[in-house]
Amino acid sequence: HIKEYFPLKNKRIPIHLWAASAVSYGGLLTAGIISSLTRLSIEKMARKFIAGENIEELLSSIKLLEKEGMEFTIDVLGEETTSERQAEEYVQTYLKLIEEFSTSNFSKDSKEKKKINLSLKVSSLYSQFDPLAFEDSVEAVIGRIMPIIQKAEIYGGELTIDMENFHYRNLIVEIVKNLFQERISESIESFGTVVQAYLKDSQHQLEELLKWESKSNQKLHIRLVKGAYWDYEVINSQKNRWQCPVFTKKEETDANFEILSAKILQHNDKIKPAFATHNIRSIASALALAEYFHIPKTNFEFQLLYGMGNPIKKALVDMGFKVRVYTPFGKLIPGMGYLVRRILENTSNNSFLMKSFFFDEPVDTLLASPHKLVEKKEADNGKLQSSTKKFQIEPLADFSFPDIRKKMLDAIASIKKDLGKEYPLVIGGKKIKKISSLESVNPSNPDEIIGYVSRAERKDGRKAIEWALKSQKKWKSISAEKRCEFILKTAELMRKQRFKLAALEVLEGGKPMKEADADVCEAIDYLEYYASEMQRLDKKQILDPIPGEINEYSYIPRGIAVVISPWNFPLAILTGMTSAALVTGNAVIMKPAEQTSVIAYKFYELLEKSGIPEGIVNFLPGLGEEIGEYLVKHPKIDIVAFTGSKEVGLRINKLCANTKRNQKKVKKVIAEMGGKNALIIDNDADIDVAIKSAIESAFGYQGQKCSACSRLIVLDGIYNEFTGRLIESTKSLKIGPAESPSTFIGPLIDEDAYSKVKFYIEKGKSDAKLLYETPEDKLPDNGYFIGPVIFECMDNSSLIAKEEIFGPVLAVFRVKDIKSAIELANDCDFALTGGIISRSPANIEKVKNELEAGNIYINRRITGAVVGRQPFGGYKLSGMGSKAGGPDYLLQFMIPKTLCENIMRHGYAPLKNQ
Repeated sequence: HIKEYFPLKNKRIPIHLWAASAVSYGGLLTAGIISSLTRLSIEKMARKFIAGENIEELLSSIKLLEKEGMEFTIDVLGEETTSERQAEEYVQTYLKLIEEFSTSNFSKDSKEKKKINLSLKVSSLYSQFDPLAFEDSVEAVIGRIMPIIQKAEIYGGELTIDMENFHYRNLIVEIVKNLFQERISESIESFGTVVQAYLKDSQHQLEELLKWESKSNQKLHIRLVKGAYWDYEVINSQKNRWQCPVFTKKEETDANFEILSAKILQHNDKIKPAFATHNIRSIASALALAEYFHIPKTNFEFQLLYGMGNPIKKALVDMGFKVRVYTPFGKLIPGMGYLVRRILENTSNNSFLMKSFFFDEPVDTLLASPHKLVEKKEADNGKLQSSTKKFQIEPLADFSFPDIRKKMLDAIASIKKDLGKEYPLVIGGKKIKKISSLESVNPSNPDEIIGYVSRAERKDGRKAIEWALKSQKKWKSISAEKRCEFILKTAELMRKQRFKLAALEVLEGGKPMKEADADVCEAIDYLEYYASEMQRLDKKQILDPIPGEINEYSYIPRGIAVVISPWNFPLAILTGMTSAALVTGNAVIMKPAEQTSVIAYKFYELLEKSGIPEGIVNFLPGLGEEIGEYLVKHPKIDIVAFTGSKEVGLRINKLCANTKRNQKKVKKVIAEMGGKNALIIDNDADIDVAIKSAIESAFGYQGQKCSACSRLIVLDGIYNEFTGRLIESTKSLKIGPAESPSTFIGPLIDEDAYSKVKFYIEKGKSDAKLLYETPEDKLPDNGYFIGPVIFECMDNSSLIAKEEIFGPVLAVFRVKDIKSAIELANDCDFALTGGIISRSPANIEKVKNELEAGNIYINRRITGAVVGRQPFGGYKLSGMGSKAGGPDYLLQFMIPKTLCENIMRHGYAPLKNQ
């Protein structure tokens, strides 16, 4: 990508890259030679920060450190793993490293026998590392880390458990606590962890460490750092609308580092501290505090990064202080995350190293007290206030917090105590219990009845339409502002019950907890977004203002809407279509999916509690072929809003196109249908990102999403490596009941879905090459469970390559180039979602311009559209109408109206203010 990333006109790049770019444009060198030169350049830069790719290079680097009077701690590069095989490989790397280091000539020939000092990232030891599955993650990591500890005990060693991103912090602390209090023997000379000063609650974390450290006979080593994931933490919190866990101003972190330094040194009897910083002010502060508390030089150390701040290291050694160098070891590709963070640190304008060595700032400025700067900024910030209010998404539950996990688990337990109830129809505000009912079951355990929901008949449909006709006349006369108040009140009620609603989705819809929580958040988003949009659209527009004439453009409701919702997003989609119809002034008849009618009734109850007048919303659960078809065909229905399969959607469209004799309006059909979505994996894709994106897109909620990836189109150059790792990652996924916190893949929705997916799997075995099928012994005995199945398809002719399956079945294709990939992706009846994982700007641009999909995603999963950010919907046979959660969705539920008034009277036209 030399030409793409480094155009010839850009002179602000290293000379070797500029030269490579120049010769590539001139055609003087082959692509292979240019690629090799570029790789050599990057490897040269990497060696500044990475001590070696093998044990020999590592030992050589450590020898140089020893000659300069410095100690070391080894960091094996790589963080989160994507498979259990990969996690086990990390364990073996650590074990081999301990043994080879301890038996090496370097260790034997040193002045005193060198003991290995390791810094471990525990997320690399378990592929399903997840705070939601808290106990399972702790147990799995401890199971993997114990052989490392035992090997270190044999040879003598020192271990530090690194902190990673904030989402994992509480989980890592629990692992450290478990190891320190119960499993670490005195054979391990040093055991410790990390406190990150950029975290707002780091003082509280330190207090907790001190509390449980006091119960042990050993000293806990604490490495105090500023924090290495600042950019990620800020972006991630903004994206999820979570409270930002880190200080956003550098001086706040610097000030907190000094406060924590004092606290740690005050407890020198319990803690052996290491101050990890390149900031001379922070180092000087630690030295002054140590002197104040009369702490000997041997009782603490400074830690600095390999390849950074070498003059500072030398100065500290010359002053007689212990210096330990954080020494990364491993291959370049797994270490790219580390390398990028180091480059960001070195080039940040706020970096102490940048300010001191590059900008040459005055010493007084560099050593200024961060506490005074914080006080000044706080005073300035107090003067700034914003009254801007706009739609914002509902934050997903952050399951890294124990109280959030408890709320979800308690809600599931509460719902389980309240199963088997009867739920009525609702017509004109009157609750009607029928003899015939729909039986809603838990797909994880079909013997568990969620509830019995009364089944509507045609006569119930007729009554509901009569009520809707009467009620809608009043409803449309209510101001849009008042209608929005009802919808926003419903959102507030839903927010208060979010965990109970999510728990019901777990049990009735078979949704794993994160998926269920996301569905409830999306439902709240629809309510608030459409209320916000209606307030915008309610303003009459004055068109082309000219003297003597007023031209107004406005909207009026269509009438009665039938909302037919699916089971796979039982709350979000039902809420979205219903709230869109209501806020625009229409009456609604809700016909939810049979499988998830209990959650639909709970939504009706929220609407009722919001104060919406009787008869505006009518609740008619029942069979699609009975009550659904009756409502769709009825001449008094004005809108049919449907989400579901292509077959049903096309039938609805056909029925609505057949205008009856006594029908006075053409029906508006809004239909979101299926997809056969493709994700392209480019030759240059980041494989970790590609694996994660493919797994989440294909197997999230068991593949039961219209947006799910059912076709992976992989370029030839990466095919073998990618598919090998994809299979290993798929093998590592946890399959189980949806209510289990560790479950990634739960059950299919019902027996019909189970039989349908089984049929396609058998067809796939005859039409394609089976790459992986989940063994039966990995599946729970009860419930509608089918594990992931992966096929290799030679072309687009087989059923599994063409038809929507709605299950965890993935077709993988091998193609020669990006042109073939796009052509294959477009050779499909659907155009819903799609995307590419690539580092080529040119190929990304091709996909943006040529891929046929309503929603195109680049370098991420192709599922999980967010209201207001990624309006959702497709074309071709994927649907008709505007995108849900977008700025023109509400227009479908209204009729535009133009008003033209002549205000000219005998040659006189009033002025605007008259």
